[in-house]
Amino acid sequence: MTQWQLIETAPKDGTEILAWQKDETGLHQPNGFYTLVRWDGRHFSDSESYGQGSTHWMPKPPPPEDT
Repeated sequence: MTQWQLIETAPKDGTEILAWQKDETGLHQPNGFYTLVRWDGRHFSDSESYGQGSTHWMPKPPPPEDT
């Protein structure tokens, strides 16, 4: 599994990534939450801007294999 990396190193070509954001409000998870987004280096693609304020990222994992 890939480790979380600083958001500054994320691909800026619109590749779908997992973005991590701290959640100071406690509305989601106690420490924060992640969301699947596309990032161009300035803007996140998700409709509710959950990616804004993200500090880390990792590649989107592949789908499960059929067994």
